[in-house]
Amino acid sequence: MVRARVQVITEDQQITVPVRKEVLVIERLPAWNGAEGTGSAAPSAEPVRIQLRQERVTVNKEVVVYEEVVLGKRTVTEQKTAAVDLKHEELVVDGVPKPAARAGG
Repeated sequence: MVRARVQVITEDQQITVPVRKEVLVIERLPAWNGAEGTGSAAPSAEPVRIQLRQERVTVNKEVVVYEEVVLGKRTVTEQKTAAVDLKHEELVVDGVPKPAARAGG
């Protein structure tokens, strides 16, 4: 008899994934001194708000079929050699003379 079963194996894996995010860059530029004045706009009373985004790593597990096993049986014929004692009968007659050889043929 053959017995087959499925065994679930749990293994810990550590993976590295690239994660992108936006960063705020403030660039300082020299003032432009032309005919129109200082070259910079008047400061605004409202603060400037910029939304920064970044990627967040989430891990999802999903059970998928990756292999299929088929069980079956078949008949196999083999040739084997065995030593056995075989018996057979032979006729043995006691007390009967042998027939004489015929002359001439």
